[in-house]
Amino acid sequence: MDESIAKAQQGAARATVLLVEDDPAMRRMIREVLATAVAEVVEVDSSQDALGYLEDHEVAVVVTDLRMPRIGGLEVLRFAKARDAMTQVILLTGHATVESAVEALKGGAYDYLRKPFEPDDLRRIVDRALEFHQLNRENIRLRETNRAYADLDGLVGKNAAVEQVRRMVRASAGYDCCVLITGESGTGKEVVAHRT
Repeated sequence: MDESIAKAQQGAARATVLLVEDDPAMRRMIREVLATAVAEVVEVDSSQDALGYLEDHEVAVVVTDLRMPRIGGLEVLRFAKARDAMTQVILLTGHATVESAVEALKGGAYDYLRKPFEPDDLRRIVDRALEFHQLNRENIRLRETNRAYADLDGLVGKNAAVEQVRRMVRASAGYDCCVLITGESGTGKEVVAHRT
């Protein structure tokens, strides 16, 4: 994983990886693989518990077995994506078929891994999924910041002086004429010039 993203994830609240596996030995092995992940790993042994956890918590990545009693991994995938489209889901299966892989990927799975798998492969996939989740969240945050900035016409502030500048910019923008903009360095002359 990119070192800067790992540091950013460590500095922020740790992301959560939800591990859903009904086989205790497999769950233990996956837990050991993910022990050094830059995330908190939460384990559950049933898909019902997974749905309950997803209902109440934000989860960055779900690692789930495809075949489990009562509710399978595809249902966990659908539920996770319905709750938060940014949640990345990795499906593990010992019964891989082309049909189940296609269904998983069409359903929005981040990846599909056949058992037995190399522990390093799982670790790389989880790291990439965490990175992808973090980048998506950062992208949304930046879009919201940009939208808020655009809503302010690029002028930052809510006091009377800034409001007067906004009124003057709107008034002069309607005319085809030259406008002289003066002020100290860093006061926003370029921002005003782009608006007039």
